[in-house]
Amino acid sequence: FYPNPVEDNGYIKFVNNQNSVNANIEVVNMLGQVIISQSISNLSAGENVMPVNLSGLPKGMYVVKISMINPASLQIISTKTIKFNKN
Repeated sequence: FYPNPVEDNGYIKFVNNQNSVNANIEVVNMLGQVIISQSISNLSAGENVMPVNLSGLPKGMYVVKISMINPASLQIISTKTIKFNKN
């Protein structure tokens, strides 16, 4: 996730090892509430960059959770969690 700390727009950079997977991206506050949820379908293998508009969030610490999902079996392939600060 960059930049960190972030003002209004952040970017989630991740590597996907398989073709045609789906991703769920959630931004969660420190109370565990999901503030932003985005789904992406049919990602290509390799490096992916996803922009996230955070301009409506108050200052504070947040967690972004990325889950890669196999669309055929609906099984989670991998999950990554990253903390970031909003200025």
